[in-house]
Amino acid sequence: MKVIVATIFVLLCTMALCCSAKGKVYTAPTCCFTYTSQKIPRRKVVNFFKTSSQCPRPGIILFTKKDQLVCANPSDVWVQDYIKSLELNLRGPERKSQIHQ
Repeated sequence: MKVIVATIFVLLCTMALCCSAKGKVYTAPTCCFTYTSQKIPRRKVVNFFKTSSQCPRPGIILFTKKDQLVCANPSDVWVQDYIKSLELNLRGPERKSQIHQ
């Protein structure tokens, strides 16, 4: 019985050391399996991120003001326009003025 407890203890310690050494906990990537069929009003979208390259298809995840996540096709023109607009807004006013000079 003592051998089993000692073995389990060693395994748990080893796992704890391995996980803490990497400094990260693995989380599965957020992927889009379908895209929205409707254009979301721009005023409702507050942020976005690109899906992981580990996903089976590319995608843009849009965050709405109501904390909803919507998968959009990165090839759609309206999605590309939203990305450009959001990137400008997220950079802040000092960055925008440098771009327009």
